[in-house]
Amino acid sequence: MVFEQGELIVNSDKFRAFTRNLTNEKEDKICIVPRTTEGDPIFDTLDYNGDNVAHTYNNSHNEVGGSISEHKIGEYDGLATT
Repeated sequence: MVFEQGELIVNSDKFRAFTRNLTNEKEDKICIVPRTTEGDPIFDTLDYNGDNVAHTYNNSHNEVGGSISEHKIGEYDGLATT
């Protein structure tokens, strides 16, 4: 998991490893966790299967506005790498 709270980012090495795996077409999965103003986690999961990335959003732990337990945002293929 990569945690993001304002300017604080923890486990950024895991994110760099995920992007390397994308470049090398190696399957990988990562969960990015930004927090609401109140401090509740929002889970954004990126799951790479070697061909495309599936993005899943989960705000079920958001006490104020959470109603989505898990929702697949979309799948992305043909990713550009730099």
